[in-house]
Amino acid sequence: MLEVGGTTYDYYTISQFIEVKHGMEKLIEGIPITSKDNVAGQLSATLTLLSRVASIAYDSYVTSDKGKKDNRAMKNSRSLYNGLVHGKAVCTGKALIFREAALERGIDAKVIGGYYRSKKQNKKIKKYLKVKNIDEYTAPEQIANGDSIKSIFKFIQKKRRKYYSINSGGHTWCQVCIGGYWLNCDPTNLDSVFNALLNDIDFNADPKVCYYRRESSISDIPEKCELALPEILDKYGI
Repeated sequence: MLEVGGTTYDYYTISQFIEVKHGMEKLIEGIPITSKDNVAGQLSATLTLLSRVASIAYDSYVTSDKGKKDNRAMKNSRSLYNGLVHGKAVCTGKALIFREAALERGIDAKVIGGYYRSKKQNKKIKKYLKVKNIDEYTAPEQIANGDSIKSIFKFIQKKRRKYYSINSGGHTWCQVCIGGYWLNCDPTNLDSVFNALLNDIDFNADPKVCYYRRESSISDIPEKCELALPEILDKYGI
């Protein structure tokens, strides 16, 4: 692995690099490079790229018992290589491909590594903490006891970490900048182009809750995605 400017890249042989390069050229074919003030162009290019990356098959082999022991397959499926050359990848591979393709077309994009929780798992979390939203949990008993802010913070953090990590799987998605505003997108779980670009509130809604983990080696630092896409387009009269 090679780190340049805080971003981690895989090593490739010359032949693999050429294969990846050709795969990327094919992926972005027909999509023009857009300037940052061309919001409509950025949006069109982003949706086209998302659709193309989403069409890359999910590599279920590397998540099988046999595949988890296949280090080469796991590495390739989590890099640019498998998705661009063999047309199959897991979420990390898809996210990396989308980011690099977007950057090639003049669109700022990031890869975000974290966790994925199902609706069933979220219900367990909320039932345990007795709150509607886990992020609203404020440790009322500890506050009533007059504990220090530091100890309360550690208590909450411990609770969250326990239920954020147990029964949840690792996941990787993306963020993209349209018209100067960041939006979340998930090339692995793209249901429709109509809900492809979401602000934090919509993206984190049940049943799919994704959240950033600081220790992820492939993750960029996430941006706040505060505005919904229609609000962004309204600002530009689109």
